[in-house]
Amino acid sequence: MKHDGFECQTCGEAGPRAGGTATLHVHHKDPEPKDRDRHDLRNLVTLCDDCHWWVHNRPTGDELPIGFSTPDRRVLLPHDYIILGVLHRNGPLSTTQVHERIGLSLSAQTVRERLWILAGLDYEVESRSTPLVGKDAVSGDWGLLDQVTLPERGRIPNDMRTFMQRIRDEFVRQAVARGCDRQTIADVFGVVERTIWYRQRRAQAYEFPLGALFDGEVPTKNHHGGSTTEDRPLNTGSNPSETSSNSKHTPPNSGTSDLGEPDEVWGTTTETANDDFETLLDKLAWQSH
Repeated sequence: MKHDGFECQTCGEAGPRAGGTATLHVHHKDPEPKDRDRHDLRNLVTLCDDCHWWVHNRPTGDELPIGFSTPDRRVLLPHDYIILGVLHRNGPLSTTQVHERIGLSLSAQTVRERLWILAGLDYEVESRSTPLVGKDAVSGDWGLLDQVTLPERGRIPNDMRTFMQRIRDEFVRQAVARGCDRQTIADVFGVVERTIWYRQRRAQAYEFPLGALFDGEVPTKNHHGGSTTEDRPLNTGSNPSETSSNSKHTPPNSGTSDLGEPDEVWGTTTETANDDFETLLDKLAWQSH
């Protein structure tokens, strides 16, 4: 504890010796280390009572009817398993309802972003062909794949603001996939770099069919870079029978209701989305020389 300044190394709460009130514990990082003594200082860390409980009781998702691969688990965080558990027991649910039921001190925005990651996990994990959750196009509620009747993913929204938001998000996702520097992308769109992560994750969750919009074709494989396309009727969200696949799979989506998303999309420019992307491509070309 003295080595750690009598403070929890996870949350920073201080114990009485450091002027705080937290109850502190010494946690063994590895209960049976092979290369050092169990009580070696390098194997010890100071945690408060709550954080120590969390380390030993954090969820693993093993109780869920979902198969998690090793690559999946490298991306997923403990509270992702809690979110999945809430949806498994009670879904479909709105973002607000998920936030209310997880029982953790997470902001609504954090929950929303984790839902996007779960809905776009196939982009984060190369070996995964489907996401874990989707958003219903009619209700706007999140659910596991078998809980979503009409997925929002891959659809063209009727709402103009959401429509333009999806276009810009997809431009960002494609630019990142091409290896563009995030700060350069942020400069082009007039936003901070953090917003680029935000838009990329949202784009992965919604998988907007940009090729269909500009070429009249729906991409059938546009996962981590290039794409192949074929002529298909666009999925505009009006009829389930009109839905079409725009990737190597047909997972669920995120609806236009219950978005609750900060309008970080527009920046201060009045350029069209296509102008923004052309500017971005020009900068990328300049950087490559």
